[in-house]
Amino acid sequence: MKKWTVVILIVAIALMAGGAGAGAQVRLDVCIDKPLYLGFGNSENPNLGGVDITSVWILFPELQLTYQFGTPFLHGGVGARMFTFILESVLYPCAFVEVQVGPVTANLNVGGGWFGMFGLAGGRSATGALFFPDLNVGVNLNDWFRLGGGVFAAWAQAIPSGVAYALYINARFIIYFK
Repeated sequence: MKKWTVVILIVAIALMAGGAGAGAQVRLDVCIDKPLYLGFGNSENPNLGGVDITSVWILFPELQLTYQFGTPFLHGGVGARMFTFILESVLYPCAFVEVQVGPVTANLNVGGGWFGMFGLAGGRSATGALFFPDLNVGVNLNDWFRLGGGVFAAWAQAIPSGVAYALYINARFIIYFK
């Protein structure tokens, strides 16, 4: 199984690197995320507890600015992601890989390690073993707008026994700068 994983990874990197010169560009994603469920789990029990928040209308604006490269089918990028909680915002580095098949796009995003925080509490930064994997699947309604949903998780080395996660739906506006 490990050999297939390595082969797939090498092929993916080769495809993205081959199209990097032709498809490299700066990309800004502007998203509105609506959490549906907040939970906590581990490898033995993926649902140790959680709360359904579908009836609570809390929206989280999100910005992601990345340098994107690859082919139209498979591309990736590196940059920064920011969530705002109205009175406080958090910025952190991120990387993503995206696969597009027809009108459907799957996006795997991972970020963390360093955090810039600003808002009413002032500006500050922090580092730590706190990472945020995010898997999102969306339907492209055109070249610049996507509706989808996914799971956003928070993993901290200080809490090895589990991971916090949120199931969400979102609207994503994508702006390309060449």
